[in-house]
Amino acid sequence: MFLFVILFKDNTDEWEGKKIYQFGNGLIKCVDCGKNYRGKLERKKCCYICGGYSNKQTQCIRYQIEEEQLIYITTKHLSLRGRQVEEGRTLKDYIERIEVSGGEKTIKIYYIGDSTISIVSPNRLLY
Repeated sequence: MFLFVILFKDNTDEWEGKKIYQFGNGLIKCVDCGKNYRGKLERKKCCYICGGYSNKQTQCIRYQIEEEQLIYITTKHLSLRGRQVEEGRTLKDYIERIEVSGGEKTIKIYYIGDSTISIVSPNRLLY
């Protein structure tokens, strides 16, 4: 189980009645099956699950990532490197890609510009 501090109450915007997720549009990939993770509202929280699992196209397990976790990890990583989100930009602008293995319960976030990685697993959190 992961322990994260919740920094934001509601991280989504609404556009024509639909939720817009901060890390959507193919940024999060499942390394187990190659499908994209998709945004979903689960118990009033924004989260992501493997599209292959969600559509019953693959044998992936259900591994859910809360958007608040990704916000915390990314914000912490940037602050440790003396960076902050510039006005007019979002956290997504600083991320090259996110790879998730539901089987290993591992999240790897690759950052643009400085070639660094955040790794989160049940045993460790590495920025």
